[in-house]
Amino acid sequence: MKLTDKDKGTLHALLVHSSTNHLPRLLQTQQKVTCGAQLSHSDISFMQEVCTLTGSMKTLMHDYPDYHEFIARYISLIREITGLALSNEMAKVTTGHLDLDQLKTGDIMTV
Repeated sequence: MKLTDKDKGTLHALLVHSSTNHLPRLLQTQQKVTCGAQLSHSDISFMQEVCTLTGSMKTLMHDYPDYHEFIARYISLIREITGLALSNEMAKVTTGHLDLDQLKTGDIMTV
């Protein structure tokens, strides 16, 4: 399918925004969860924002095979981060390091 000027502009904006704003923070978050840390509330909000944007990108890029590898790698990174974050949360619960005060206040990070 041939890109329209509007699609080119939209794709360019999404790619630039993703690469300059989201990718650095995604890589920081990946490092954080790789080291065993839990996601903060702001990390979770960020991940939700990225997932929403990625859904939009995926829909738009579906018709343009040249962008499939980019979106596939982006989704893979998001899956890795969320998988590690979930493992970290599960480890916290199963090792008994769950703070009862967190249960009372609802201040438990979940993915």
